[in-house]
Amino acid sequence: MPEPGQSITGTCKSCGRYGVVYEPPGIPADAQASTAAFLQWLKEAIADRVGRFGEPLFVGYRAEADVALLGWHQPVEIVRTTGRWRAPEAAQECRECGSRGGPYPCRTLRMVAAPYRFDFPGHRREWLP
Repeated sequence: MPEPGQSITGTCKSCGRYGVVYEPPGIPADAQASTAAFLQWLKEAIADRVGRFGEPLFVGYRAEADVALLGWHQPVEIVRTTGRWRAPEAAQECRECGSRGGPYPCRTLRMVAAPYRFDFPGHRREWLP
């Protein structure tokens, strides 16, 4: 088995054809940490907003919708390549948006998170839409 990012000649496990086989490297630790921090921050921000006494009913409904969006737009690990004979790379993208949403978190979740940044500390500039 090759080292992550290195190629060997062999048979593809998926299609059975002979050729160059790569073992893609894993997701970088900083990308995993950023994703985990974003998801944790957004969950806590939504819970904080809903937990306030005297909020209008709309806030509860909005939070319910935001939680649903958060569930639909979970990160998935993919392997992509930039061309033939190039080493593949591991990346995270949105399960719902795919690569159209850009890097994770996707644009939809960035928009969901944007209003919470005013009331809940810990929002990072890199999470802005």
